Amino acid sequence: MKRTLLIVVLMASCICHAQTISIDSILQLPVKKIKQWKVARANDSTAILPLVYAADDWVKQPAVQKLKDASITKVELLYSDYPKGDPLTGLNKARLKELRKILPGIFENSNIDWRLVRQTNCTDTTSARALFHGFVISYSKEPPFADRTYEIGYIKSLFDTSFKKDTPKGSMKYGEPPKDSTVIKVLERNHWYRMMVVADVTGSMSPYTAQFLLWLKLQAIDKVVKQFIFFNDGDGITDDQKALGKTGGIYGKRTTKFDEAAELVYKTMERGNGGDIPENNVEALLKAYTMCPDCTNIVMIADNNAPVKDMALARQLNKPIKIIVCGSNGNGVNKDFLNLARISGGSVHTIEDDLTNLMKMKEGEVIKVNGKAYKIISGLFVDVLNM
Repeated sequence: MKRTLLIVVLMASCICHAQTISIDSILQLPVKKIKQWKVARANDSTAILPLVYAADDWVKQPAVQKLKDASITKVELLYSDYPKGDPLTGLNKARLKELRKILPGIFENSNIDWRLVRQTNCTDTTSARALFHGFVISYSKEPPFADRTYEIGYIKSLFDTSFKKDTPKGSMKYGEPPKDSTVIKVLERNHWYRMMVVADVTGSMSPYTAQFLLWLKLQAIDKVVKQFIFFNDGDGITDDQKALGKTGGIYGKRTTKFDEAAELVYKTMERGNGGDIPENNVEALLKAYTMCPDCTNIVMIADNNAPVKDMALARQLNKPIKIIVCGSNGNGVNKDFLNLARISGGSVHTIEDDLTNLMKMKEGEVIKVNGKAYKIISGLFVDVLNM
């Protein structure tokens, strides 16, 4: 009994730890060598944080504020190959610690692509000093919704401009198709019935929430959905009040009326604004179990750019979860969702692929999804670089 309990504790600890990226693990990444990085202007998808040559001091950091609420996809640390061959581990470690001071949240996002870039076009201090030193951060901006009222108005407006009353049931002719139609394509492709739908409706998910409602409008709801569960990561409480498994902001309803399902979405959105980037996905799933214990076809609509804050609870999932990941945009799939699917015996679904055999993969096996590779190590998916 003690041995079993120890194994469970260790596995939970491993899952929880996998959410945080350590500085030491970043420093162990393969180093990409280039002749010289051409300094570019910061724009709406790239922020530049320059460092003093041979130091961990910032030259300036005006871009930090716009990164606070952005969805960061890649962080590159650029430095010079001088002295030649010196790994500069201590200096780069200090630089990463300085980055953590001003942007601690990015070390909690396991889906960020970290890179070390060493510039070789230098032979002495003078030529090395002329190269750029610092961080280049790629990100995507959140949709321009300043408040819940705007978001809800945006979603409702789509029914006026996109939904056509004369559209035959089962058809997806919504007028102008969404640029990223992940939710619609996955639901059309798989034909799931009597689902328990568990959906993240925080701010960044508004375009996908709209897709789900547009799809639902054309369905016979009593055939396709048995239970609706929507969550907002805490009803607007401050991040320091969010306790593991008790964050809240989860609302459920069993209904066959579209208007009632839509109103539940709006109610959930009105009561919360997400706050920090990680979401309480597992808490929502566990709450869903209690709301609908007889539901077996469980579908989660999740934000690929938001890590799962409560992975430590994942071993409590005892029913397969079908996870629709939104916003992957060719940058792989957040491994938290691969692991949730594997642990629960479920599957992961992207705009193009249905990954249904994750549970059958063996130790050491590698899978490539949306341009990124993942390997099974100690039973869980981890990122594989340069494949």
